[in-house]
Amino acid sequence: MGNARGDLLFACNMERGEVEGCPPSAVTAATWPNVMSVLKCVCKCFEGGVKYGCDDDQSSSPYTSGAIYVLTYCPQWDLETAVRVAADQVAKLATFENNIQDSGIRIEESSPMYGQMIDFLPSDEAINNTKNAFIAMKASQQLASKYCLRFSEPEDCINYISSLPLEDTPLGKVCSDIYANINCNKEVKFRTIDGSCNNARAPAIGKSNTAYGRLLKASYEDGLYTIRSSSADGKELLSPRLISTSIDSQLVFDFTKTQAMAIWGLFVAYDMSYTPASNMVNIKTPIICCTNDGRPLPPRLNHISCAPISVPRSDPFYKKSFQSCMNYVRSLPAMRPDCTFGPTEQMNQASHFLDGSVLYGSTVKKMKSLRTKWGGRLITTLQKNGAEYPSIANPHKLPCHLMNSSECFNAGDIRINSQPQLSILHTLFLREHNRIADRLSTMNNHWDDERVFQESRKIVIAEIQHITYRHWLPRLLGRKFMSSIGLDSSPTAYDENVDPTINNEFATAAFPFIGSMIDSYVGLFKEDRNLSDVNYMKDHFVKTSQTSSVNYFDNVVRGMATQPSLKIDTTYTDALTHYWYTRSGEFGTDLLSLDIQRGRDHGIPAYVHFRKYCNLSEVLSFKDLGNVVVQPIIKRLESVYKKVQDIDLLVGGISELPAEDAMLGPTLQCIMGQQFLNSKIGDRFFYDNREQVNRFTEDQLEQIRRTSLARIFCDNSNNITQMQRDIFTPPSPSNELILCRETSIPFVNLNFWKEEKKT
Repeated sequence: MGNARGDLLFACNMERGEVEGCPPSAVTAATWPNVMSVLKCVCKCFEGGVKYGCDDDQSSSPYTSGAIYVLTYCPQWDLETAVRVAADQVAKLATFENNIQDSGIRIEESSPMYGQMIDFLPSDEAINNTKNAFIAMKASQQLASKYCLRFSEPEDCINYISSLPLEDTPLGKVCSDIYANINCNKEVKFRTIDGSCNNARAPAIGKSNTAYGRLLKASYEDGLYTIRSSSADGKELLSPRLISTSIDSQLVFDFTKTQAMAIWGLFVAYDMSYTPASNMVNIKTPIICCTNDGRPLPPRLNHISCAPISVPRSDPFYKKSFQSCMNYVRSLPAMRPDCTFGPTEQMNQASHFLDGSVLYGSTVKKMKSLRTKWGGRLITTLQKNGAEYPSIANPHKLPCHLMNSSECFNAGDIRINSQPQLSILHTLFLREHNRIADRLSTMNNHWDDERVFQESRKIVIAEIQHITYRHWLPRLLGRKFMSSIGLDSSPTAYDENVDPTINNEFATAAFPFIGSMIDSYVGLFKEDRNLSDVNYMKDHFVKTSQTSSVNYFDNVVRGMATQPSLKIDTTYTDALTHYWYTRSGEFGTDLLSLDIQRGRDHGIPAYVHFRKYCNLSEVLSFKDLGNVVVQPIIKRLESVYKKVQDIDLLVGGISELPAEDAMLGPTLQCIMGQQFLNSKIGDRFFYDNREQVNRFTEDQLEQIRRTSLARIFCDNSNNITQMQRDIFTPPSPSNELILCRETSIPFVNLNFWKEEKKT
C-alpha cells in the first residue's frame, strides 16, 4: 500500500515466505521499473531502496519476520522536476561565470597554468556535451537530498539513485544520442576515427567523448560529485602537495631500461586516454582557480569546477615564492553510459582503443585537418634539408606560441607538444605513415587517397599495437604475469562481450606512474653513443622549435635508446614536482600533486580497495604493507596518511616493490594488465584478430610481426646509421649496435600489400 511520500510499506512473514501489505500485482515492471520482483521474502531483487538478496536459503534473507520495511519509490514527476530545477541552477550559473569573467581574472601566458590549460584543453565536441552532464549531476544531488534520509546506509541511497533512468526526462534523448542512436555499417573494412561501431552490438563502446568505465564504484564525499576530503577517521585528508613532498626520496636509476620505456608509455597513455579539464559551463571559457602568482582566489571568484591544491607555508620549494595555491580545475563530466542519474563520471576525449589517435585524432573533424587529401598522406612541414615535421597549428586555436615563443605542432593530440622526446616520437610515426603511404600509392596506383590513407593507418596502428604488446608490456608487467592472464596469446580471439572501455582507475591513477620514470634531463647522444650534451627538461616544456634541428632530432632519438630510465617509485624529479609547465624557470606546478588530486576528483577509491579487487593480501594496517613496501616508505606514508585506508591509489601503487620479472608492483600490474587484456580481446580491429572483415593476410601479418621500434627509429630519423635491436634496453654486448641497413633489424616488406588492379 502506498503513502504520501511515494514509498511502499511492507512486512515479511518468514513462515509463509510472503510479503504482507503489498500484493505482488501492485508492483510490476511497468508500474515500478526499478523493482524486479517483490514476491517472496527470500527471493526478491531490488535495484535500490533496501538491501537485497536472491537466495533460496532463508537464513541469507536480509529481512526480519514481522518487521516493517520501506521500499522507496521515486515517481516520474520527481525525476522530471529534479532535471528542471538542475537546469535552472546551471543556467543561473551563467551570471556567476560572467562576474568571474568581468573581474579581469585571466590566465597569463607567463604562468604555469597556461601550459596546464593547453594540455587539458577540451575539444569542441567535449564542451558541447558538458552542460547536460552538469545538469544530470545537479539533478542527482537534488534526488539524493530528497530520498537519502530514508536509507540507513548512504551507499544504498546512491545505488538507488543510480537505478533511476533519464529516459523520460529532458536528458533522455541527449544521452541516447551519445550512447544509443549510432548507425553502423557492420561490414566496414576500417576502424572509425572516433572508435564507434567497433562493437556491432553496442556501437558506442569505445567512442571518443564518452565516459570512462570503472573497476570499483566511485568514492565521492557526498557519493555523487564532491571530492573525497575526509580520512577514514573522519578528519581531513592532507593536501596532495604535502603528500608529494613527504614521500619524496632519492632518485634511483634503472640501468637495465632506457628512457624509451617511459616515453613509449606516455605515447600509449595519450593514445588511450585524454581527460579534458572543465570550462565554464555557459560561456565556455577556461577556468582559473588560483591567482597567476599562486595565491587563493576570493570565494566569489571560485568556480564550481575549482579544486585548488593547498600548498603548506613550510613547503620546501614554494615557500620562497610565497605560493599557497596550486591550480587544479576539475575534469569534464560525462553522461553516464547507462543513461541514469547517479555518481559523476569523467569524459575520455580520446577513443578508448590503442588506435593511433595521438597521430590521427579522435574525431572526423580533427582527422580531416591533418590530411593532405592526396596520396593518403598526413600534412607535414618540409625543412630545408628535406626532412618532414608536423605542420604548425593555427595559433588562434592552439596558442603554444605564447609560451617560450614557440609553436604547437598540429597533431591528433595536442599533448605531444609538452616535451621534446614525445614530440620527436610523434614525428617518427608521422614520417612512418607517409613513408608507407608513398610506397602503397606507388605500388597500387589505382588506389585513391582514401584507400591509401586507411591502409597506411591500419599498418601504423598494427605496428603501435605490436610494439606495445610484444616488446613494451612484457618488460613492464613481466612475461609470467602476462601468460597467467592470457595477455600473451596470439592470434587474438575477439570477444564482443568484453568491454574495452578505458577504466577511470587505469587512466587516472595507474598509468600516471610513468611520471616517476622520466628524468629531469634530455640526453643528447652522438652516433657512437657518447653523451654530446644535456638539456634540462624545465627549459623545454611546450618548446617544439628546437626539434626541427637535424642534429638535435637525431641526438634525442639516440638519447631515448641510451639514457637510463628512473625506477618506478615515489620519487619524481624536480623538473616534474617543481617546474612542470614553467615558462620563466622560476617555478612551475607539481605533476604528482596534480595526479593525486585528479584521482580524488574522479572518485577513485583508496589503494587498499584495489588490493582486495586484485585478490592480493589484505591491508588493514600500515604493518600489513611490510611484504610489499619497504620500511622507509611505510614510515613516510604513515607520516601523511592517518589511516592506511586513506592512501591514494597512485601513491600506494608506486610505493610497492616490483612484482616478479616486472617493473610494477602487484596492484598496478593487476590494473594495467586487466585493461590491456580488455583492450586487446574487446577490439574487433586488433591487428591479429582473424575474425575481422578486412583482416591482414597471413603474409602481411608475418611482416607486421617483424616491426620493432629500432626499425622505426632507423627508417624515420634524419641521419642515424646504427641502432640496437631492443630499444627498451641500453646497448650492451648482448644488445649491440647494428647498422640500420642490416636485416638483423628486420624490415617490414610492403610488397605483400601489392594488389592487382581489377578489370
